[in-house]
Amino acid sequence: MYKVLIVDDEKIIRNGLCHFIDWEKYGFSICGEADCGETALRKIKECQPHLVLLDITMPGMSGLDILEKYHNSYTDSYKPLFLILTGYSDFEYAQKALNCGAQGYLLKPVDEDMLEDKLRELASLLSLKNKTECTPVFDAEYMKEFEKMLSTGVIDPVFKKQFDDDTLYQLILFSSVCCGFSDRMPQLQKVVADFFPFADITFFGQNSFLTAVVKNTPENTVLRYIGRFCEKYGKKAGGPVASMGPSLQGLQGALSSYQTARKLFDILFFSDNTLFLQEQDLIPEQSGIVKPNPLLPHVSELLTFIETYDITSEERFLAQQRETFRTGRYAPQTVKKMFMAFVIEIYNNIHEKYPEKQLNMPQVLDLVNAIYGQQYLSGVLEAVRNFIDTLTDSFNKNSSEATIAKIIQYIRHNYRSDLKLEDLGTMFNCNSAYLGKKFKKITGISFNTYMDMTRIEAAKRMLTSTNLKIYNISDIVGYTNPDYFYLKFRKYVKVTPKQFRENHTCRETSDNLPELIPQGAVN
Repeated sequence: MYKVLIVDDEKIIRNGLCHFIDWEKYGFSICGEADCGETALRKIKECQPHLVLLDITMPGMSGLDILEKYHNSYTDSYKPLFLILTGYSDFEYAQKALNCGAQGYLLKPVDEDMLEDKLRELASLLSLKNKTECTPVFDAEYMKEFEKMLSTGVIDPVFKKQFDDDTLYQLILFSSVCCGFSDRMPQLQKVVADFFPFADITFFGQNSFLTAVVKNTPENTVLRYIGRFCEKYGKKAGGPVASMGPSLQGLQGALSSYQTARKLFDILFFSDNTLFLQEQDLIPEQSGIVKPNPLLPHVSELLTFIETYDITSEERFLAQQRETFRTGRYAPQTVKKMFMAFVIEIYNNIHEKYPEKQLNMPQVLDLVNAIYGQQYLSGVLEAVRNFIDTLTDSFNKNSSEATIAKIIQYIRHNYRSDLKLEDLGTMFNCNSAYLGKKFKKITGISFNTYMDMTRIEAAKRMLTSTNLKIYNISDIVGYTNPDYFYLKFRKYVKVTPKQFRENHTCRETSDNLPELIPQGAVN
């Protein structure tokens, strides 16, 4: 039986958990209770439970304090699992708890079915953990010595004798998690060995990857073997599952091959267009300076996209972040934390700005798991995209502001056409007269004025960035009559198109149009 400690300052909650759950059915037994943080720490030491159900908010020391203190004070030899219970549906709590090692996050009052599902999962995790702890198969010390020589540059003479100067060594690292063998390193070794039937290969296991040392095997043969393996397990994972160094001679060559494979392994998370990484896939290293979250300065920008139903700009923004993080040399866990912090900021800002809005938001735990459970950057971006799409749709659902926001987006992409309020009314299921009044009320300007300003802004960009004739630009932006274009241009810009081009030959105007709408007009 696995021991469970229940920590909650409410006696009724502790009693309910003790008596309404069939703990033995899932392989657990209650070993104790605690009503505050200090008592919980003492009982964790005394009872050494396998699982701790931990309340977040308690008098004195909170559940988060216990998690932080435990991880800072206890050795790796004993680590219970923590399952967080709280009455608060809050992003920050969920993020902090998971960052401190919690295995899950359940809201009170606890749903019995959800807790029982979680107990099944944790029982399996504890079973696997015990098996791997009781049956050490791999010589981790061997790889530690390897990495020690890499970091110091000092070759151990005794260690060197195990390597032949004339032998070629090629090192390959397989991600146990991405391959689907988390906590099952022996099984991963067997599967990899089956895919390398004729290679002289030695295996060494570490926390997150299996290291294969392939001796005197032509690189094209190794590529064929690893290609077959990754074809099966890489496609399942949706990204690369292994990294390989070059084939080099002697211990120094083995060290160099391992170093290359290790650097590549660190960027598996950022690659999603290949099944395994080779030396040519290395990203140039940057300085070790701690870098701020590059997402946070864009919170207000993304908030504007949500408010104006600008799906195109949202997609463009996320595509830019893919490249920012791919080349930025961030640790995968750091990337997940940064995106979670970004989502929290968006969530908090929109609730602060629109407290009256009832938004259809995803469950806290679902969103946290969706981000932290991803093995690749592409998966994180997809989870964030789903969150933003849901928030955008919810924010703009069934409101006149949403309709105007969608019409504005339509105008921005179709201003060259002969757009009329009657056509847009039909398209967006609105009375054209009502639509015209709402447009002016929300934007502060009439529909026709907005159309003119959008076209003139586009014309300004073309005048400063192309050599097109002015009458060609007039036609492109939607004015078939050049004289009429001149009149409109002079009205809004106060100079003729020719004078504007002469005065702005070295400058480009902004391609952003939100300034055409008075700040705060779209709510």
